[in-house]
Amino acid sequence: MINTFIIDDDYLSILETMNTFNKNKSFKIVGLISQFKNFNNLLKDLIKADVIIVGKNVKQDILMLIVFYLMEDKSDYYLYFKSDNLAKSLDLIENSIYSKKDKRTFIINQNNFNNEIINI
Repeated sequence: MINTFIIDDDYLSILETMNTFNKNKSFKIVGLISQFKNFNNLLKDLIKADVIIVGKNVKQDILMLIVFYLMEDKSDYYLYFKSDNLAKSLDLIENSIYSKKDKRTFIINQNNFNNEIINI
């Protein structure tokens, strides 16, 4: 199973993401942050995730906080990319993790920031 963490504050977007996950049985949702009041308390749970999905409405400063937190806490590196098609992204990640036994954490950014594929 590929452990996945969802960060989103839009209910419809969360439902859409869950729908995508119901079609792919390799991924297991291990956490959800939908309100950012207790955000710092939940950051430690992100370490368990193989994939972090950042919703369309999440502010860029929250996304960067996540990236910096993970960089400090883990030794492996992260592939951070923009996704217009979540299902296709999940297929690519699944193939990468299972074929290469990849240890990095993948951050899927569903927002419209001007970011492309970045290796951190």
